[in-house]
Parts: sequence; C-alpha cells; structure tokens
Amino acid sequence: MFFLFTLGGDQDVPVENYKRHYRLRHPVVADNCDRLRHLIRTEGIASVAVFAGDGTCVLNQPGVGQDAAAFTAVIDAEVAKIKGPNRRKEAFVDGGTVYPPPVKAQGRIVRQRMPAVAAGPEGEVWMAFVSDEAGSDDVLVIPPGRAGGKPIPVADSPRAECAPAIAATGKGEALVVWAGEDEKGRYDLYAATVAAGKAGKPRRITKSPDDAMAPALAAAGGDVWLAWYEWRQMDGLSRDREVFVAHGSGGSFGDPVQVSPREVPTYEDHADPAVAADGKGGAFVAWAWDYHGTLPGKPPVDENSIFVRHVGRDGGTGPVLAAGFRGEGRARDYFPSIALDKGGLPFVGWDNSHKASGGDKAVFVNRLAGEDFGVQTEVAVNAGPLCSPRVLADAEGAVHAVWGAQGPDGWAVWTRRLSPGDASPPVRLKIAAKVPRYPAPVFDSEGRLWLATVDAGEREWKVRLEKAD
Repeated sequence: MFFLFTLGGDQDVPVENYKRHYRLRHPVVADNCDRLRHLIRTEGIASVAVFAGDGTCVLNQPGVGQDAAAFTAVIDAEVAKIKGPNRRKEAFVDGGTVYPPPVKAQGRIVRQRMPAVAAGPEGEVWMAFVSDEAGSDDVLVIPPGRAGGKPIPVADSPRAECAPAIAATGKGEALVVWAGEDEKGRYDLYAATVAAGKAGKPRRITKSPDDAMAPALAAAGGDVWLAWYEWRQMDGLSRDREVFVAHGSGGSFGDPVQVSPREVPTYEDHADPAVAADGKGGAFVAWAWDYHGTLPGKPPVDENSIFVRHVGRDGGTGPVLAAGFRGEGRARDYFPSIALDKGGLPFVGWDNSHKASGGDKAVFVNRLAGEDFGVQTEVAVNAGPLCSPRVLADAEGAVHAVWGAQGPDGWAVWTRRLSPGDASPPVRLKIAAKVPRYPAPVFDSEGRLWLATVDAGEREWKVRLEKAD
C-alpha cells in the first residue's frame, strides 16, 4: 500500500487540487494532524512514501518530481521487494484511495463530494457538489426545494470538473463556478447560471498560464466577487501560486486583480482563498501564504499563515494584513474562511495543527480591530483530526464558527457563536448524516442554519443538505 503525502490540513479540495495539477494517478493523502511531516521528509515538490501491509514505511524518497512514469517506476520497484503477508498483490485504487482486494469484488464506490452552499434573499438555499457516478467528476446543483430530488447537471463532460463554488444572485438564479479540464488537460475556471431548473452553457472565465483552481464566490448588495489561485511554472516544477480576485456583474467578470503581493519572492506559495463581499462594492480576501518573513514591515506571524487584503470595486488593493497565528514558535495555518459581522468587520477562521492548547488540532479565529488584526482566539480543539472550519454570519450579523471533528464515537459537526462576545460554548449539531465530512454551512434570510456534508459511507459517499438543530 502506498501514499503520496501533501501538507495542508485534512481538507478535501486543496488535496484534490494538488493531485490534479501534478496529474497524479496515485493516492494523495493529506496529513490529518500534521504528524507525518516529522516522520517522513518532504523535501522537493513531491515525495513518495511506500508502506507495507502492516504499516511499516519501506521507502521514503523525496523530490521524485511530477512525472507520473517516475512515480510508477519508484513505487513498482519498491512494492516488488515486499515479501510475505505484507505484500498486497491486487490492491484496488479508487478515487485516490487504496483498498484491499475484497473491495474490488464489490464494485466501484460512487462518491459525491465537495459540497458548496449559498442562500438567497428570499430564504432559498442552493447546493453544488461533485459526483463521479457517470464515470468522471461532474458538477451538479440541487436548487431550492429539491432536496433529495434529481440534481441539475451543470458541468458533465467526459473531462474532470471539480471544486464548485456557488452564489445565489436573486430572482431564482444562482451562479456556479468550478475548475474544469480543457481538451489539452489544463485546468481553468468555468461558470454557468442556473435558473428555472436548467443550467446555462458553461463559459470559460480564466485563461491561466498554467492551472487555475480553488474558486471562491461571495455575493452582497448586487455585487459578486470571485477569488482563485493560479499556478506559475518554476524550473520545470509548478511551485509558485498567486491569488486573484475579480468583480462580477451581469453574469460576467471584470479584469483579474492580483491580491497576493508582488514584492515578495515567487517561491512563496499563495493558495486556498476565501472571499467576503463588503456590501459597499468591495470585498475582503483571505488566503494561506507560505510565508518566509519577506514582506516589508514583517507581520507578527511565522511560517505558513493566513493573510487578508481588501479590494475595492475599482480594483484598488489595501494593505496586506496578517490574521494568522501570533506567538512564539512555529505555526502552520491552513484553509481560511472569512465572514463580516453586522458592522462590516471581517472575522477570519482557519485550521491550525501546531498550537492547540490540548490535543492535535485547533480552529483559530481572529477579527479585524482598528487597522489590523489582534490576537487570535482558539475556538475549538480536538485530540484528533478537525475538518473544514468555517466562519459565517447569521441574518442579524452575528458570526459563528462551524467545523467537523473526529471523536471517540466518530465524526460530528460542531458550532460556536463568536459575536457579540466570545462566551458561547461549542454545541454539537443534530444532523442525519452518520459520517459527516467536509461541512459547508449557511444561514438563510430567516436565520435558519443549513448544513451540507459528505456522508462518507463504506459503499458510497453521498452529499446531504439539511437544516441543522
């Protein structure tokens, strides 16, 4: 059994983007608690770790590169050396996961993944997701009032489509943006409008020099904002990533604005953006930055951290603000989320695996105070993996955190009210999903909390959209 490890939390979308960009046919597994990077060297862009059936690491080879044939040759050579009961002769690979031979006889596992939700001004709630039921990853949408019904296909070509983002634009319409593969195998962003039970024709909205991925959408006051990142080629390996944002109106988007600063080295990655429209024509963008202290006037953060920048409707950008972990020692922050309170001030939440007060993982939140962010607050901590932390505002402008966590009795989804004040204890949400992964929450216009999750069963992964109690 073998895995390729990436660093970036236990989130589904960032890991999938990594796998697709490097055209990897092998399993790509995130390090849930950021433990394995201390055991397995991760020098170079990609490393191969081969494990025997008993979990023993029999190979650790860093810097193999992005060529699929090179990966295959290394893995085949090492697996051939494994003798006795530790060797699996007929391991079955499906959806980026290796299974033992008995799964092969049971047939293909169908997966619905990557749910995204949006609420409209009239109480309507939309959900977009990805399904591989047709043989390739396709983007589908469940419109308001059709929960449990047949979804609308938005992007269902034989090529791969993934990582949808959705925004409710009013009048019974929604805008969906996703990363899609073109006829040459390159990924760019595509968009389509869904209305009256049908999806419009997909239109290409980026033409990146390498790959464009990780779209994020936000809508407020008639404004729609799209954020994403693009890869840049470096010395034969695409390491550099830059974050962009664009303002939308009438179903189209204006010129992209680079949010990640240009005055820092190109070897520093910028990825996984989140965006919140400010209701005044502009937007706040949060992203994860592989930071090396290179920004003039060094912010009080270390290593991989979370940064925020305001963008005006005219494309003007404000100062780069650091929201991530503050304190002594190392800190690695991943997967930011952003929401504005009733005063229009941004709250930023993220996944951190180094600074939990107890346990392995933590969710931190920071709020803009004055001209910069203050000291972060640890709002959740867990002895095992955490999943997809999000911050969001309810109908009255109070901000809440939602996250998934694996406990002694399995996975559950939790919430905590953050504003005003920070006195509310965490509450476990009552939902129908038995194994709820990758939660995507939204409040509707009447203040009800809706939750989309991936119910990750053994035979199928199925997305659920339900009101949470």
